[in-house]
Amino acid sequence: MDENEHDHDEHDHDHDHDEHDHDHDHDEHDHDHEHELANGEVEVNLHEEGAMIASGSLSIVGVEAEDISAKLADALSRVAHHVEDAGGMIGHLKATVASTSMRMLSHTDAHTEVSIKVSPQSEVVVNLVLIVFMVDQDDLLKWGQEVMTALQ
Repeated sequence: MDENEHDHDEHDHDHDHDEHDHDHDHDEHDHDHEHELANGEVEVNLHEEGAMIASGSLSIVGVEAEDISAKLADALSRVAHHVEDAGGMIGHLKATVASTSMRMLSHTDAHTEVSIKVSPQSEVVVNLVLIVFMVDQDDLLKWGQEVMTALQ
């Protein structure tokens, strides 16, 4: 035996290959969980049981959450029609809309009132998740990107 070979009988280990019970092949995951998406970028991940999940996040400054919500509702309806027209099945199409505004409070001495200034710019953050079955991965990516484009 050369130095890179070893005899399993020489090693004392309790590793039984029959102990592993995997429901999926690790090679089927073609995504990197460490990848940081750019603002407005969408990615599609394949999951067990045939589900495909498109997800992304978009931050927009200077807009109202109500306006974004209305645009988002229309865009999600379009995705639903795309999925059904393609013969697919909708698992769940969902999004969250969070709005923040900045207020600065300052006080310069004990004899004046606290000054409160409200920033005219608010930030709206949209998180999108499209869970579907039986559609083309490229189509799902395109539909997710269309949602993000409709909001900008």
